[in-house]
Amino acid sequence: FPSLFKRPSIRRWSAAMGSVLGIIAEETPKHSVIHTSPHFIVRRYEPYLLAETKMSGRGDGPPFQALARYIGVFATPENQAKQAMAMTAPVFMTEDKGEKIAMTAPVLQSGDATCEDTRTMSFVLPSKYTLESAPTPTNPSVTLREVPARMCAVHKFSGRCSSMAAASEKAEWLKKHLVELGFKLDAGTKWDLAQYNPPWTLPFLRTNEIHMPLSGLPDGMKV
Repeated sequence: FPSLFKRPSIRRWSAAMGSVLGIIAEETPKHSVIHTSPHFIVRRYEPYLLAETKMSGRGDGPPFQALARYIGVFATPENQAKQAMAMTAPVFMTEDKGEKIAMTAPVLQSGDATCEDTRTMSFVLPSKYTLESAPTPTNPSVTLREVPARMCAVHKFSGRCSSMAAASEKAEWLKKHLVELGFKLDAGTKWDLAQYNPPWTLPFLRTNEIHMPLSGLPDGMKV
């Protein structure tokens, strides 16, 4: 029986079933846990590299495809080195409220026609890459950005989170809860929605997280 599971077809089937059941086999950003509580944990992340693109409208198909093509998921990688990269997790979504943009730029419609809400979708690149060594995107809408080492409060939840509005409610609750507990947050802190699973993962087994950057811990808290 052990030799049976070494066959490529069996391994592929096992990986596919694992993704349906919410098993996260992809590389994730390196971090350590420095505090746990019933509703959130605090992680200290090492620096990591993102490939990101702006989003327009309410669908996430075209941005996801642009990032997937950059790492070579669909065909020849759309980067100058033509180098394929492994898919990692999570996929980050960040919302920038009130950003002034040109009328010709992709926008997410809001009530104020002159001050639109925009979103960014990001893939985490494998840890072996740096900003200097990562292949340069050939699609001008895809850019690379290094995220410095940082500390984040992370609230984890399951189910389908198909809109930033739903995630925003959880983020606002987390932010209020952190402030009440004495955690330090910078003014204008931008939170991220992190999603770890493909669309076919069973909803109740999906892993979603709100990442809220912290500038400090409560006075007297030891880690």
